[in-house]
Amino acid sequence: MPFPMPIMEEQQLAGNCYFITLDLRMGYHQIEMDEDSKKYTAFVTTDGHYEFNRMSFGLVNAPAMFQSVMNRVIAKMSPGEIMVYLDDVIISSTTIEEGLKRLSKFLNILRGYKLTLRLAKCQFLATQVLHLGHIIGKNDWLYTMQIQDENLREIISILKGDVKSPNDDILRKEYCLQKHRLYRREADGLKFVVPKYVRWRVVQLCHDRMGHFALEKTIERIRQNFWFAKIRKAVRDTKTAHVINAINDLTTYFGLPSKIVTDRGTAFTSKVFESYCNDNGIHHIKTAVRTPRANGPNELIFDFDLRNIVHNELIAAVNDDTHDNVNQTTMAEKRILTAENIARERQVENTI
Repeated sequence: MPFPMPIMEEQQLAGNCYFITLDLRMGYHQIEMDEDSKKYTAFVTTDGHYEFNRMSFGLVNAPAMFQSVMNRVIAKMSPGEIMVYLDDVIISSTTIEEGLKRLSKFLNILRGYKLTLRLAKCQFLATQVLHLGHIIGKNDWLYTMQIQDENLREIISILKGDVKSPNDDILRKEYCLQKHRLYRREADGLKFVVPKYVRWRVVQLCHDRMGHFALEKTIERIRQNFWFAKIRKAVRDTKTAHVINAINDLTTYFGLPSKIVTDRGTAFTSKVFESYCNDNGIHHIKTAVRTPRANGPNELIFDFDLRNIVHNELIAAVNDDTHDNVNQTTMAEKRILTAENIARERQVENTI
């Protein structure tokens, strides 16, 4: 059974001053293989046929299995004391004494599971560590998040005077630092500069969790407190024209659907979309209003079983090559030709 991997962006390290990073020695190989599963690890060399007695790094479910084991290990620790991502462990604390106490507790747990560490890769009670590509320190977590972005880190360094730049005057007019955090000067006040790695979360917060507002309203909400380049591009437009273009791109390879099931967003309730469905003989079904389970699902129901999209693209490409006037072929004609070729391919497969 698949085991969910942790999302590192959701890990909480803020408010701590000391960090201990631990690395398990030869991680996966510390997990013993079940006797019935060893046959699935078999490989052949010039010296003969072999099987792994310990979990191999090449197994598909090895990461999830190892994470499951580590989660059972840290389950004996209190929430917030320790975080684990595969074989990378980080223990955070506000004081040295607290850190040593948590470390001792974790080492005793490891001993019980007969797991060992690689001492050369461990750090103890550091005020700043590199963990999974992120710089973790005692600074404010918002500042720590900003300096993960190379562009923002450079601007911060310039504003602090650590780095010289020919654009120094321009940057100081556009940006400023408050409590180490980087802000953008806008006409209506200072806006927190969002690093590129978390922009999608800001968009999600201002749209999905605020009531699914339209494009302009979502952008307005973002700009109340935040700033980042190309905000409009980061917020996906759901106007009818964009929805129809997306459906056209999909159905060019699959053929037209017999039904489309959508929610009651304005993109789907517009007269333009209804005309599009009527013109193409598509039965449009709208889900019930004020029903939480109906919020969001959109489906295309085809008259034929969907196949691998790459295969369908190849069929469409071959079909295009067999016609001299490809550029003059309308989208409707192309869909019909594609559907016919897919049906023909299926008949051939059924006879084999």
